[in-house]
Amino acid sequence: MKRKFKMNDITIVQISDIHLNPAGKQPSFNQQLNPHVKLDMVFDDIKKIAVKPEFIVLTGDLIHEGVASDYIQLKKILEEKERQLGIPIQVLLGNHDRTEAFYEGFLQKEPQDKYYYKKTFSGVDSYFLDTTFGNIEQGYLDSWCIITLHAL
Repeated sequence: MKRKFKMNDITIVQISDIHLNPAGKQPSFNQQLNPHVKLDMVFDDIKKIAVKPEFIVLTGDLIHEGVASDYIQLKKILEEKERQLGIPIQVLLGNHDRTEAFYEGFLQKEPQDKYYYKKTFSGVDSYFLDTTFGNIEQGYLDSWCIITLHAL
């Protein structure tokens, strides 16, 4: 007997490369509009979406080469947006993020080499994978990630 699997329809909002500027620094890449203002505008647009998303994910380059205090501030911003929208917000790191500062500020945990995790929304498993490799441009998924995913 064949088993039929039905995939749940879920809506996800992905926001990438917000590049918030660290405290006291100019926006990166000659941005003409402050990235904090742009992010607020994106969240305002999300409020207008007809179908409420299961979650929002910010996929890397959260703070442009920030320090722990910048990630503390980001966490406060995102917690407030979660409360306002009633939608969970997930984050991933990008090549302009600093893993150690993220762990110390955002997670308030001892730094690890990688930031991998799994969450389930409406019965669908979502895997969040950190592809950063030190402070260099390119990223990759290593064998540790693959082994960890099987364990999740």
